[in-house]
Amino acid sequence: MRDTYTVARPAPEVSISKTQRRYQVGYISVRHENSKTHMTTYYSRIPSLHLKGDWLAEAGFDTGASVTVKISEGCLTLIAERDEVQELREELYQVKQVVKGMKVGISGVLREV
Repeated sequence: MRDTYTVARPAPEVSISKTQRRYQVGYISVRHENSKTHMTTYYSRIPSLHLKGDWLAEAGFDTGASVTVKISEGCLTLIAERDEVQELREELYQVKQVVKGMKVGISGVLREV
């Protein structure tokens, strides 16, 4: 009688196309400190995902571009904002700063009355 041996075959390699990339979630250490003494109380690890490569620019994610991240269970969708959207966000920020200054000025005037 012959002994039968089963040889484990490696899983077929899956080729990753240009439209798909594989990454592994890592972590970064965050230092927590006492607000009064500024002494470290503990460190914690938080999940981190670092995307890099020329393919980002090819996909429309140029250096300095704003990115919107949509989040759902087990899925992240990254959306590069167009230049027009970025310009509108900057204008909105400037308008908010002006309004904030006006509120402070009005509050000061009302306190004097």
